[in-house]
Amino acid sequence: MRQIFQSDHPAFEQFEAFAQDVAQPDGDLIVLAEAESPFTGDQLEALRDFALDGQLVEGIAFGTSPFAALQIDPDSGELRSVIDAGADFSDNPSAIMERLRQYSFADIPTIDADHRRMVFLFAMDDGDHTLETSAPVIAEFESLLAEVEA
Repeated sequence: MRQIFQSDHPAFEQFEAFAQDVAQPDGDLIVLAEAESPFTGDQLEALRDFALDGQLVEGIAFGTSPFAALQIDPDSGELRSVIDAGADFSDNPSAIMERLRQYSFADIPTIDADHRRMVFLFAMDDGDHTLETSAPVIAEFESLLAEVEA
């Protein structure tokens, strides 16, 4: 992920320095969704479903993605989703992608500028994570990803 979204932004450099000082968890799954051209509305619908379904996989503690982005409404002061849950991605997928891209978690983007790559992060429940013990979770994600590709 760092190679794809690497930046000379000071916040990214600060994150890199912090990551080297802190023990890294071994139960994180990073999924990179990639398309040959900018994501279409149908692809965004499928990826939003994937983000939601991935959080329901047994053994996953939580997941985050651009679809989970929250912001404070400047008028009401309330916390709300950057993209409404019922958003129709077919209207203007490029505008939605740009809106999500402009929202960056700790100034580290999860969508590239070409709107062809998106990162999802899922954290597994606490425990000893080896390839063998993680196999059922990985298999479930492979199944979910096959649905996205269909």
